[in-house]
Amino acid sequence: MRTLFLTICFAFLSLFSTNASNSMLFPQYEEGYAILRGGARAMTQFNYDKAKQRMMFIDSEGNSMLLMSDNVIAVVIGERTFVPAGANEAFNEIIRKNDTTFYVRHRVEARARTDRRVAFGANVVAQEVAPSGQGMSVVGSSNTATTMPGVVADTYFRDSSMVFIHNGDRFVEINSLRSLTRQFSRAQRSQIEEFARKNNTNFRNIEDVKTITAYALSL
Repeated sequence: MRTLFLTICFAFLSLFSTNASNSMLFPQYEEGYAILRGGARAMTQFNYDKAKQRMMFIDSEGNSMLLMSDNVIAVVIGERTFVPAGANEAFNEIIRKNDTTFYVRHRVEARARTDRRVAFGANVVAQEVAPSGQGMSVVGSSNTATTMPGVVADTYFRDSSMVFIHNGDRFVEINSLRSLTRQFSRAQRSQIEEFARKNNTNFRNIEDVKTITAYALSL
């Protein structure tokens, strides 16, 4: 029975359509490894789907599968490291800048040409496989995860990545000057506010947010 269950859950997933490929972090799957709880490493090819905020990997049969984060400490792809975000199987990339460390959650939103938000991957069909030993947990998904019925040909992806800092045991999103300054002392807040004024920091620009976050953490 378990063999049958695994066979169903490992149902092949077609590699992404031309439209959906725009939502992937890397142009193609890249060599890397997952560091599993207990210290074991699982080497394969990975990519990150920014639209669904899911880490994908290639299994032993060449299928693209969803990596479940419950048994994973980190995923290393080249020189880039991703850690579980603690919610909805998303991963955050560790960013080291100017001797500081913060996190970026890569994300895009699907929008129609009229610039209204549209549903993405609403028809996902998935079944979870419980972790076994040091193996990676996966979800098998149907190809409907990459389609947007009726609007595929007339949509585009808009970057909506988010910056986080680690505060205690939680990730805190930095999406405004207030959300950043409240993490620091009163003296540091004035310096951060002055930096924002001098540099015309735009919190809708991910590079601006990364720059001011690195500055704040360096104080």
